[in-house]
Amino acid sequence: MKLWDAATGQCILTLNSPNQSIVKSLIFNQHGNKLFGYSNKQILIWDLETGTFHILVESQSPICSLISTIADILIFGCEDGMVYIWDLNTEAFINQFSTSSGVVLSVRVTDDNQILACGIKDKIVKICNLNNSESIQIQSQSYNISLIDINRNGQYIATGSGEKIIKVWDIDAGLYLQSLSGHLSEINAITFSNTNKILATASVDRTVKIWDIATGKCLKTLQGRADFVHSVIFSSDNRTIINGSQHSIKFWDVESGQCISTLFKSKDWFSSVIISPDEKTIACANIGNENNIIRIWQVESLNQSHQIPNRILTGHDDNIWAIAFNSDSTKIVSGSSDRTVKIWNSQTGQCLKTFYGHNRPVLSVAFSPNGNTIASCGGHSIIKLWNIETGECDRTIQEKASYTIKLNSNGLILASGHTSGIVKLWDTNNGQCIQTLGKLGKPIVSIAFSHDGEFIAYGSYDGTVTVWDINNNKSIAILQENFSSPWSLAFSNFSQYSNLLAVGRDSEVVQIWDIKTSKLVAFMRGDRHAEKVNITGVTGLNASTIASLKELGAYS
Repeated sequence: MKLWDAATGQCILTLNSPNQSIVKSLIFNQHGNKLFGYSNKQILIWDLETGTFHILVESQSPICSLISTIADILIFGCEDGMVYIWDLNTEAFINQFSTSSGVVLSVRVTDDNQILACGIKDKIVKICNLNNSESIQIQSQSYNISLIDINRNGQYIATGSGEKIIKVWDIDAGLYLQSLSGHLSEINAITFSNTNKILATASVDRTVKIWDIATGKCLKTLQGRADFVHSVIFSSDNRTIINGSQHSIKFWDVESGQCISTLFKSKDWFSSVIISPDEKTIACANIGNENNIIRIWQVESLNQSHQIPNRILTGHDDNIWAIAFNSDSTKIVSGSSDRTVKIWNSQTGQCLKTFYGHNRPVLSVAFSPNGNTIASCGGHSIIKLWNIETGECDRTIQEKASYTIKLNSNGLILASGHTSGIVKLWDTNNGQCIQTLGKLGKPIVSIAFSHDGEFIAYGSYDGTVTVWDINNNKSIAILQENFSSPWSLAFSNFSQYSNLLAVGRDSEVVQIWDIKTSKLVAFMRGDRHAEKVNITGVTGLNASTIASLKELGAYS
């Protein structure tokens, strides 16, 4: 199991299961300090402070489904038809009952913990009142009930069984109300909104549909996916739907049906792309399907017909989060979720040395300008300075919530960016903090020093880039763009353009800012699939299709 920072997308903790067994249906408690899951017949608990686990209970029959409630109540169903209820905080047994019907494939409970619904393999839904143990039973689809959801007030239940339709029932009366039909393939997920009036469904047909519960009418169809949709949820204010598919996550506006944002767009996620100081080599590391390799291209060999890497560096055993060149472009340093730091020969691809000492994923790395020292920062908030020749750690800086680091041009100052929104400057000789920049806010995701060492720029997850005068200890520029995080920063190398700062944002653009005037002077974006395609007057396009085309560069 991996724990991820939702703001930065970085892996901050890896948890192991007993005997490397498969763990399903992970759940946090309300305090967020424990994680629960099940494996075969065991309910497992991980302490997120220590990373250790223990077994809460071992059932007599394999576990099939697991949920928790807002009151930290854990409920799980088993193949023998038994349902068990436990308290997550005290880890104490509360109750158990038998459905007397067969394998429990899915369980749901209302927010007030009054009503529990169980989807049974024998085409049955059993609805139980947890206060008085009274229950009713409804016969649903022609297949086993693998999908169920209850609306917030406990009035309706929706059921699905891998078919193309969803059925809606009145819980109090146990009566069938509606069939929601319109998907072209099987449905993977269903969820009620918080208003209790609408339901969303996700399907293998690559669409999400929004339904009116009272009328059974499809209100909107959200299209524009390249792969099947396997999950769907409403935001707490019911204005947004988030759905996940094989290779992407999309955010949709419920009222307009338009795609607001796409989180992922490809099979692999590039975590770090760098160009060597001599501008002859490009290196790239990524997480995803091929998550433990570094690709290297020679710039002179790149063209439209030849984009195959000149070398592929292998040796890490997990995601590679950060890479950096040394000053003469001959070496690359990399940090990985396998908790190691490696140095590579950029010309031959040979791994020259591996540094051990981090006990969490290594999220950021940097070379000193003289090439004698490497700095690395781990997910456990420890910064290490390594001697390249000996392979020994010369100094360790313990600093809470630090995830990105950068060395200045003479290697004497190390900057660390924090999830709290501040940046600290450290003396690399004695490991002491010499300056604290900024104020509390969103996580720092990028840092860059000017080449004369007078300025430092740091980017925040909220879209803000701050430029700080180190000598005078004051902010000289704030470059703001809402909702587009600045994941990469670089000052110009040339003295005549030393006032220029390049900002790479997650909106797929590169901006050039003048830090003296705080003005945007240049803007660059690569061509997308429908770049500069005029769709004015094109017929047969619905609102969702138009939105998808505009997202790919079309205009009207």
